[in-house]
Amino acid sequence: MGLLLSASLYASDGPSRLYFKEFDSPATNYGIAQNCDDDAFGQLFANVSFGDFTFEGVYGTRDKGIPTASYETVFDDPRNRTTDSRGYLELRYQHKFSNEWELTGRLFYDQYDYDGTYVDDNTEQNPPSLTLNKDYAYAKWWGSEVQLTKTLFKHHKLSFGSEFRRDDQQVQGDYDVNPFYLYLDDHRNGNVSGVYVQDDYSIRRNLILSAGVRYDHYGTFGGTTNPRVGLIYSPLEKTTEKLLYGTAFRAPNAYELYYSSLPNIA
Repeated sequence: MGLLLSASLYASDGPSRLYFKEFDSPATNYGIAQNCDDDAFGQLFANVSFGDFTFEGVYGTRDKGIPTASYETVFDDPRNRTTDSRGYLELRYQHKFSNEWELTGRLFYDQYDYDGTYVDDNTEQNPPSLTLNKDYAYAKWWGSEVQLTKTLFKHHKLSFGSEFRRDDQQVQGDYDVNPFYLYLDDHRNGNVSGVYVQDDYSIRRNLILSAGVRYDHYGTFGGTTNPRVGLIYSPLEKTTEKLLYGTAFRAPNAYELYYSSLPNIA
């Protein structure tokens, strides 16, 4: 049995003055941001192993001041900041059976939270005002993965696998605090699944032909099939040369698909 525990903490006030030439004017404090770059971070980590099982868990959070007036926010305002938190739990199982089949499997749960506070300058309004804007995203997902591996005829190492992920929560939103105005309040969920097969064929002791294909299905985009093949040559003990060909596909994430700054009050 093995046990590993760790905790990390970090806090910094950051530099008291930062100069940005792009904001060098009297209206923006001559480009000097004061006390706007603080940073604080904390993380807990645990890993427990027993026989063929390994359990791992992590939780971390970071609170960061934003000194650069991103998204056209007010320069030199310490209220511009973001908080990001991430946590996951994973249980892994790995076992090699007497018939040379090797099984690897895992179950996981994951979550991510983001909160952003931004100060907008509404000088074009009457009367002009500074508006506090809140931007947020929350996500929870879980899933599993299974892989079987076996060496056949001494020269072929076959691998079969499947993955499944359930996106239970995909929430994005944006609103002004006072006066309250809702720009976005979007809620989604969905599934992602995939299967793959790969054969590593040892042509010679130092020459391997690897070929495989993977099929993925996204609830937002449907299915995609991607092959890959590689020739791997090791002429010397510490030298490896590869000739590779393959295709890949990444489906757009929820932010790329659904985030919009247009009013959404439905």
